[in-house]
Amino acid sequence: MSRNMLFVVTLLVVSVLAGGVAYGMFAVGTMSEFEKSKMYFAASVLAFLAFIFLLAMIFYALGPEPSQPSTESSGKTIFDACVKVIPPLVTLIIGFYFGASQNNPSSPTVANPSATAAHTTEK
Repeated sequence: MSRNMLFVVTLLVVSVLAGGVAYGMFAVGTMSEFEKSKMYFAASVLAFLAFIFLLAMIFYALGPEPSQPSTESSGKTIFDACVKVIPPLVTLIIGFYFGASQNNPSSPTVANPSATAAHTTEK
């Protein structure tokens, strides 16, 4: 099998797999719980970034050879850009969504309610 045919077949297989994952993720519909909906959105964004990174790896491994004046293939340039951009985005998404799920800012805490009540009644 030639290199170009292997490239096309690999892209088709990855595209079908990504389509199946996307259909499964978006077939859920609306969610009643806001926190679950946020996590689901984060998972779909992470899946999209993983798909883009997978395409960059395939293009780098099986893409066209470099042309005569340049020594670097276009697949290597795209892969290097993805290596620099995608990991910070992934860590940003994971840190925001999972860091936000650990803190619960909607319920403020009171140190000692009886002490504040006694303090206000003394005046």
